[in-house]
Amino acid sequence: MIQGFSLTFLILAGLIFTAEKIGYQATYQVASGAIVVMSSVIATTFFWLWRIRTTPLALGMSFSWAGGALVLSWWWRLAADAGSAAISESIALLLFVAIYTTGAALHFSVIARSFDLPRMTPVALPFTAYVLSGCATFLA
Repeated sequence: MIQGFSLTFLILAGLIFTAEKIGYQATYQVASGAIVVMSSVIATTFFWLWRIRTTPLALGMSFSWAGGALVLSWWWRLAADAGSAAISESIALLLFVAIYTTGAALHFSVIARSFDLPRMTPVALPFTAYVLSGCATFLA
């Protein structure tokens, strides 16, 4: 845990330093692009682990990281194009969110089996997350 906190502190310090030099928006744009690259590499690694049948969580991890990379790359590109309507209202983003949600459901499936939870848990948890998010979005 100390290693994780230390690394987070060093990265945050580097990001703050960078933001002071090139501005917050530029720093955010560069950092977002870096996260897309890292997420893609991690997704590919987990897909490989799933292919060699190392762990049942690997497929869920692959979908989660791939979905995260795709969604973030979408927002990264949207920011780079200054909010282009062609990008901001495309159905492709919904596909990327679906991939991300699939990763979550696959994770919940393994978790549910581990804790002997009801069979519908992997579907119920993402559905509940969408309902809660909808309530927070439209009732706030």
